[in-house]
Amino acid sequence: VLTAARSLCALVVGPLLDPERAARLTLASGDGALTLTGLLRRVVDATWGAPAGTTARHAALRRVAQRAVLDGLLDLAARKEASPEVRAATLAELTRLRGQLRLRHAADPVAEAHLRLAERDVAEFLDKPETRAARPPKVPAPPGRPIGQ
Repeated sequence: VLTAARSLCALVVGPLLDPERAARLTLASGDGALTLTGLLRRVVDATWGAPAGTTARHAALRRVAQRAVLDGLLDLAARKEASPEVRAATLAELTRLRGQLRLRHAADPVAEAHLRLAERDVAEFLDKPETRAARPPKVPAPPGRPIGQ
């Protein structure tokens, strides 16, 4: 179940945090236009700010989504081909998330370990960005419906 959730999260988060798309969002203007900063904040708030799961399964799925967003942000900030504006906005959002993670704690040991790992990964990247090489972009899903549907 979690493997399928990771794949789905990658299919959603990957295109949202694409360096070229992010660069276009830095140019967004006008009332109500979605900016890169607005997108990053919404994605982080929708995952890291989501209410705690009511079941162990929901909590695990929430952690999968949180990790997908965190890895996407770290990858985007580490990509050399990303524009300076994109990298700056992403670093600002990672800094904001780092502050939130420092203050959060969970009674559940699995959730607490997840929070501490995320905090460590963000802190390590912000302190020494060269330690994270951007992972190669994922091969996009082929167009059309999945086989068997």
